[in-house]
Amino acid sequence: MNKKYNKEDILLTGLYLIRRQGYHNTGVSDILQRSGIPKGSFYNFFKSKEDFTVQLLELYGQRIDSLLYQALTPTDEAPLKRIIHFYSLLMKAYADEEARNGCLVMNLATEAGGYNDNLAKTADIIFQGWIQQLAVVVREGQQQGSIRNSETPEDLATFIHLAFYGALVRSKIMRSVAPQRDILMHLIQYVQS
Repeated sequence: MNKKYNKEDILLTGLYLIRRQGYHNTGVSDILQRSGIPKGSFYNFFKSKEDFTVQLLELYGQRIDSLLYQALTPTDEAPLKRIIHFYSLLMKAYADEEARNGCLVMNLATEAGGYNDNLAKTADIIFQGWIQQLAVVVREGQQQGSIRNSETPEDLATFIHLAFYGALVRSKIMRSVAPQRDILMHLIQYVQS
């Protein structure tokens, strides 16, 4: 009797490994061994390690999209408060891992984005999607007068997100979310009108 393997389970195993070990330090054999699947089953789902990683990025992106949606949607809260809530959720997740693993999109963009066009393009699409979701809430805050309007919502959302993710690099080095907490405090002061 042939065992059926779940594609998402394989992707989640890869997520665990690649976030901890990196793209280059995680081979298909590592994923196979940890998943307990034969090589042929892996290649029934994925054409290559790169195809696997693109699909992994897409799955991860969808999960963060969902988190963004949950944090940014309740319109009974002030826009800035919802933005802070989203980044606080991320900081909690990173703190639970002692800030060692970071964001898959950022990790892959940093590690492989400079030479792998397919991974870079996928990471950029996901990252831009997150910024667009933030821009909607920034625009709302600008219209209400609680967020500065000296920049476009897209530019301000980009600034916020890039600053936070820049602090994530420092957090990984320090193995503490303190840099993210500090930058979030400065971002709040900067964006308030």
